[in-house]
Amino acid sequence: MRLVLEELSVENQRLRKLVTDLMLEKMRLEEASAPALRANPVRKV
Repeated sequence: MRLVLEELSVENQRLRKLVTDLMLEKMRLEEASAPALRANPVRKV
């Protein structure tokens, strides 16, 4: 049981890091695209 908990803890840490990395990448992409979006706004139909 203890081994399973340790494995789950390691997996949880790995997944948290992955989510954090993805969130940071998303923020970078949004910031990089923000000037382009302001210059060429998309019209919703």
